[in-house]
Amino acid sequence: MELVNAEARPYQKYFYLFKTTVPEKSVIGFLTKHSANKNSHNIKAKIWIKPNPIDISKFNRNYNQAKERNTYLPFSETDIVICSIAKIIPRKNQIFLIKVLSLLPSQFKLALAGPMVDQGPNLARDMKYMNDRNKLIKQHNLKDRVFIKSEYISPENYICLLYTSDAAD
Repeated sequence: MELVNAEARPYQKYFYLFKTTVPEKSVIGFLTKHSANKNSHNIKAKIWIKPNPIDISKFNRNYNQAKERNTYLPFSETDIVICSIAKIIPRKNQIFLIKVLSLLPSQFKLALAGPMVDQGPNLARDMKYMNDRNKLIKQHNLKDRVFIKSEYISPENYICLLYTSDAAD
């Protein structure tokens, strides 16, 4: 069993195990220590924290990387860019980043990238979320400070976005 975000719980309503205890021979994997600490109380199963597969040392930005920014993002090398690459869904909370951006000085910019749901049971929910996000950008006059790419991000573009950003979510 693997719980991949802080909201996941081994006892969720629709989770695989409906019992109040997880069998002791189980192994529960978490992506972060934070998630493990938040969710592993009263569990006698083995807890495993999955190592981060991304080499974060590749994302130490320097001046040359900032100069390359114009290739991937519509921001200048003096801007401070926050980047979030995730599916455009409420759980990923891109709206929070937009609210934070509205409180920061104008040199801060935000790059949001990731696919939109285009069918299925959550389509209406996700379209409403996207519309709410866009209204918030307009309401706070952030159009020139937010870059949105609502599509699948290839591994090459993923690296480029992170490489030219100052902070990534």
